Amino acid sequence: MQGNYTVSYSQDAGGMEVLYDITNIFLDAVIGGNFFPDGFLTEEKFPDLESVSSNFPTEVIDNVQPIVMANIPILVCIVLGLLLAVVSLIYGIVFCCCCRAKNQKSNDNGFKKLMLSILLFILLVVTSLGCMWFFLGAKTSQEGLNKIPEDITDILHDGDLYMNTTVDELKYLLQDNFDEVIREFTVALQ
Repeated sequence: MQGNYTVSYSQDAGGMEVLYDITNIFLDAVIGGNFFPDGFLTEEKFPDLESVSSNFPTEVIDNVQPIVMANIPILVCIVLGLLLAVVSLIYGIVFCCCCRAKNQKSNDNGFKKLMLSILLFILLVVTSLGCMWFFLGAKTSQEGLNKIPEDITDILHDGDLYMNTTVDELKYLLQDNFDEVIREFTVALQ
């Protein structure tokens, strides 16, 4: 009862494989577990869709501390990201004001220039990586969206094949196999 599925998955990361690996290492560390703590989404609390829409906000409010504790890595990344944005803004303003207010007389402070250069370089690298990840994600998404019309017939074929195979297996299980079990029990009992 094995059919021939036509959809296949292939990924060619090319030279960007290192970037994907770094991103996956970061995401695995940050989004390692579940968003909600264990035992939060149970059938006892939410037996149907209506109870989700009516009870979910109160359950979230009642369980704020466990939800926050389960999402500490994500919250740390959000706080550090906002902090980096604010520090970058303040640093840029201070740097521009210091350069503009500089007199003709120059006190060469090598350590100050070195630290400013290192900080600017680090900010440049982090910003460049963020832009590169954004453009790479946009490019990959666009390629995937462009391939959907080409692959839709294969997707529909595989879905139809899956459903037909499942129905055939259930018919075999509930008819032929069940009748065979009844026959075997009858023979064993006689």
